Amino acid sequence: MKETRETDDLLALIERAIDGLTLAVRRFEAEDPRRAIAHVRAVVRAIDHYAPHLEGDPLLRGAPIPREDVRTTLGLVRRDLCDVIDGCVPPASRAARPD
Repeated sequence: MKETRETDDLLALIERAIDGLTLAVRRFEAEDPRRAIAHVRAVVRAIDHYAPHLEGDPLLRGAPIPREDVRTTLGLVRRDLCDVIDGCVPPASRAARPD
């Protein structure tokens, strides 16, 4: 996944997620699921990194969006990405799931 600035705001998370998932799709299209899953895992790690910083996110300070809605939505996205990983990784290798 392309390196971006390490900030703890939603915009940076979205940027990292778009970059990572774009790379994952390209790797899936190139029939390279191992590298594709590595990009999906990187997005899950980015969500995990952001989650503890959500309350102090400068982008959300003035936004009329309830923090719990953002937290819930990110949790759902994370779950779906983990399902993608589980669907592509053999059962013996699932211990590496980023939970």
